Amino acid sequence: MEALLENLVEHVTCPICLDTYTDPKTIACFHTFCCECLKRHALATQKQGRYRCPECQADLDIPEGNRFTDLPSSFQHNNLLNLLAVRRNSEGSAVDCSICRKNSAETSYCFDCQKFMCCDCVKAHELFRTTAFQGHKVTLLKQFKTEDYEALLRRPSFCSQKQHEREVMKFYCLDCQSCICQICNDTDHRSHDVVPLDEAADAEKAKIMSEVEAMKKGKEACTEILQQMEKNKQDFETSIAAAKQQVSQATEKMIARVKALESEAMASLENTRASRMEKLTSARESAQSLVRQINQTVEFGNDLQQRRPTSDVEQSKKYLEERLKELSQTQVPTVSVSPFVQFVPSWSPEDLSLGFATINIDGNESTLESQSFHAGEEAVISIYPELQKGKFRNKKHKAQAEAHIEPAEQIAEGSLKICEKENGTFQVKFVAKFPGTYKVNVIINGETLTQCPLTVLVMEPGKTS
Repeated sequence: MEALLENLVEHVTCPICLDTYTDPKTIACFHTFCCECLKRHALATQKQGRYRCPECQADLDIPEGNRFTDLPSSFQHNNLLNLLAVRRNSEGSAVDCSICRKNSAETSYCFDCQKFMCCDCVKAHELFRTTAFQGHKVTLLKQFKTEDYEALLRRPSFCSQKQHEREVMKFYCLDCQSCICQICNDTDHRSHDVVPLDEAADAEKAKIMSEVEAMKKGKEACTEILQQMEKNKQDFETSIAAAKQQVSQATEKMIARVKALESEAMASLENTRASRMEKLTSARESAQSLVRQINQTVEFGNDLQQRRPTSDVEQSKKYLEERLKELSQTQVPTVSVSPFVQFVPSWSPEDLSLGFATINIDGNESTLESQSFHAGEEAVISIYPELQKGKFRNKKHKAQAEAHIEPAEQIAEGSLKICEKENGTFQVKFVAKFPGTYKVNVIINGETLTQCPLTVLVMEPGKTS
């Protein structure tokens, strides 16, 4: 509690306006904002009825009819705002009376009525202590102790039904899925399946903790991916730096005639770095956004089962279950950018070719095409390597390809060849000695294509499928 009180202002500060919360509302990712601040942000940034949380970038729906006031109120933050008012009163600040609205520095709090009261209203309250307000605890704010702060934070919730507003909700109706008071239990819900609120909340807490623990594993997976992304980033930058150095070294040997080619090669590498870094940065941001969303959900779940009143557990379980389900189905971003970049000099004074950069081919997008094969005849498999979606390799981005066929002893000696075509594709050619099934593996720039091993059927000469 002491740690909470020390950082109380931080807990009740809206991340948008950076001021104390006004009508705090909690959204699906469990971040909280002032209702008006959230509305202005969402409507100003929304696209096709969806907006992003300013904190974790979760993609959320605009409330129906733009009614942000219908979003769940953050009872926890409202309680914290009351705590802040008490703390500031102990430092000399005035607090509004909940009854007559008088602003006074000598304000008390009734834990049973859950109201701040000025001196005059306290006197009126005392007149009925032996009747309507018997047993009520009224404490001057300046005399609050640690246990009083805890009681204020954990104060019970009262029934929202008319004529029941002074009744504490003590039961949970399983049929209606709602918290009810004693009067509700004796009247509208008397034939329903009703259990004590604490009993229902304890069962939900166990379920919440189980789901939160499972979500933590998802966070661990995201953390590992982020670490791998950071390593790839460093390795990629190192490779780029080394490749640039190789470019400079090759340029020095033919600087008089190939200065223009040096600039072109450097620009090609820089474009490669920029495009790959953009992809890596986007993946990192997605993973970081997911981690922040998981952190907020875990924190909310822990807070719900550790600090919140039992009524909050039941009132929040639906939103928590939906959020946990949504996050558990969210795909963890993968490390899709390889750090492999190498500059390979391939020039001579006669052809004035400075060299080329080899980069990773996208094995998921590259394709293989084959035709009917017959023993004793040359077979051809076409390879279409792709650098990125929609763009085939050109002369400035070379790919190094190799092929392996099993069983190797049944391939005619010297017949296995791989040829590069002018359009940037490759052809694997070989002659199988005997009919049967063969497995072909194609490797481009050190990575095996995802379609491999490709199983091909070699038929007898003259036979058709």
